[in-house]
Amino acid sequence: MSVPRIARPLALAAVAVLATASGVLAATSGPTACQPGPKLTCSEVVNWSGRNLTGVNLSNSSFKDTSPARSRFIGTNFTRANLTRTSFGDANLARAKFNEASVARASFADANLADANFTRANLTRANLTGVNLVRARLAHANLTGANLRGANLDGVLLRGADLTGANFQGATNFPRRGISGVTWSNTICPDGGITTIGC
Repeated sequence: MSVPRIARPLALAAVAVLATASGVLAATSGPTACQPGPKLTCSEVVNWSGRNLTGVNLSNSSFKDTSPARSRFIGTNFTRANLTRTSFGDANLARAKFNEASVARASFADANLADANFTRANLTRANLTGVNLVRARLAHANLTGANLRGANLDGVLLRGADLTGANFQGATNFPRRGISGVTWSNTICPDGGITTIGC
């Protein structure tokens, strides 16, 4: 059955709206496409640089070594995702959820992580230089060897976090609350001093 000419533009518009609402944006790197979604696994290096993946569910996904720099991930769900060595440089990750995610050696340099949730995340040797971490939750996160030089830590929750070897030199608004149970070992404080008892 043929579709009337007037109905065709409406049908196409409806398809476009549904595609946008589902957050399904193709990100290609070579002949294959890697569609964002839960339990995603990308074996190739995917370039999502400059994409808008706001609110997309990427929980339990694995796309390490990808490069979504300068992208929008506002409220995106990365719970239990494997983001090892992923480059989020200059991305907007406000309110993003990284609960129990593996982001070891990932780079967030100059990214916006305001209100982000890293509860129990693995941030070993992650690059968080110059990051906006206002009101971010890092409770029980592993920040061993992480670089937070120049980060804005206003209102950050660090309760139970492992700060072994973490570098906070030059960071602003280091929290005085929400830091109970923190592991301090060779931690570099904002003033450059090294501590085992707290900054």
